[in-house]
Amino acid sequence: MNYFIDTIYGVIMLLFPITVCILYQAYNKIYNFKYNDLCNDFAFFSSFYLVTKLPYDFKYLLISIPLFLAYFQKRDLSAILLSLLSIGLIYYRYDVSIIIVIVELIIYFIIYKIFRKKSIYLFPIIKMLFYLI
Repeated sequence: MNYFIDTIYGVIMLLFPITVCILYQAYNKIYNFKYNDLCNDFAFFSSFYLVTKLPYDFKYLLISIPLFLAYFQKRDLSAILLSLLSIGLIYYRYDVSIIIVIVELIIYFIIYKIFRKKSIYLFPIIKMLFYLI
């Protein structure tokens, strides 16, 4: 398999809905329309769905990216629903213990809640989390 082409294909599948959402937000800002968060939710869920349809097992790394984007946009309900979908998908597709997956996603949620209340520069912490994954 050509991993470079598979990686490019995965990134396109992941970023296309988010790019469409960014273009929609720019259009709304230019013409002074009311901002709508539904587009963000649609982008998160559609990129999660497209990543799950990838034909190779590299997608385990890409599943958490829409979840992190939902956390960064402060979309709590979307992040929780994406976490539940991730738990089910990882448990059924990869035979990982469900307790380990639940603990991992709860840790992500707790870290999100802690840093949301404090104004801390998140880049070094996010970088560390990506190394742990």
